[in-house]
Amino acid sequence: MIPTYAGPPSAPAAVPPAKLDHADSAQIRTAIQYVTRLYPGAAGKILAQFLCDYHEFGYRIAQSALPAQLVAEVLAQLPEQR
Repeated sequence: MIPTYAGPPSAPAAVPPAKLDHADSAQIRTAIQYVTRLYPGAAGKILAQFLCDYHEFGYRIAQSALPAQLVAEVLAQLPEQR
């Protein structure tokens, strides 16, 4: 017997994701600017590209997701400005 593909499971319509607002976008851009200082070398470049991709994606994601965690980690390590 040849298996048949029934298609994707039907799921209830989800609420569309919210677009990044100006404050979120500014935080991501700040994290992009400083991530290579906190993580020099190739690791910092990869993380910066990861954050650029997240910024270009343009939608909010859960705070527990990796891009949001990385932004929070980088911003937490910045020196306080007076």
